[in-house]
Amino acid sequence: MNEVPMSINDITHMLNRMYGSGAVRMGRELPAPEMISTGFECLDAITGGIPRGQIVEIFGEPSTGKTTLALHLARRAGNVLYIDAENGLHCSGGLYVMHPDRLEEALEAVHIAAPAFDAIVIDTVAALPTRDEAAAALNTRNCNWVKHPSASLLSHALPLLVPILQRTGCTLFLINQLRIDPKVEFGNPAHPTGGWACRNYAAIRIETATKDFIENGYHQRIGQTLQVFVLKNKHGAPHGRATLELHYAFGGAVLQPKNTARPPVRIFA
Repeated sequence: MNEVPMSINDITHMLNRMYGSGAVRMGRELPAPEMISTGFECLDAITGGIPRGQIVEIFGEPSTGKTTLALHLARRAGNVLYIDAENGLHCSGGLYVMHPDRLEEALEAVHIAAPAFDAIVIDTVAALPTRDEAAAALNTRNCNWVKHPSASLLSHALPLLVPILQRTGCTLFLINQLRIDPKVEFGNPAHPTGGWACRNYAAIRIETATKDFIENGYHQRIGQTLQVFVLKNKHGAPHGRATLELHYAFGGAVLQPKNTARPPVRIFA
């Protein structure tokens, strides 16, 4: 006898019984993602806001405002855990700060702290060695056997963190560095560290670059003009750009839109 094919309703009821109520729903029943305003109209225009409970990657060359931008966006979300791998933050300004020794420790901290914090910042992914890298570095005779351990670890860890972040509403900011690939003859040889995992699992990818420096009347550099590029955006149009001003004065880093009279936003209190 030919079996009677199951209807869509029968299939959805069976899946909901197997995997829990609401496992399969109509697309129109899904809640809209909560977007956090960046505090700057120019950034909101190109990003649509920062999605709560997802991953945001910020990368660029040294001294291009990556940490300043990440902390500004994270503080817009609420309580922040700052995982400082470079030991470069001197003015915490109400942040919760952690100094791990290994990348595994930082990722495990994200897993544990996500339910309690609104945003977690890892600064930077490239500054944290894995346990395999540390073991290989101590063994000078066998120091070349480890190949891309950070990329392998992130490719296994980020898929596990994505549902936890979505369920808890915690936004993870990954600050990344650039490396030069000597094998690239045509195009841009600079690329972020960590392999493809950060690129694939990030909802928004932002690249920062220094466009110009700001000088006072004595030809002293008091800040710089930042160019912000949105290379990936799951919640809006990608490839947008905005210009911000980063000022060194006032006792810490200060961000504000370019050529405006709006009060600056203090990042470090």
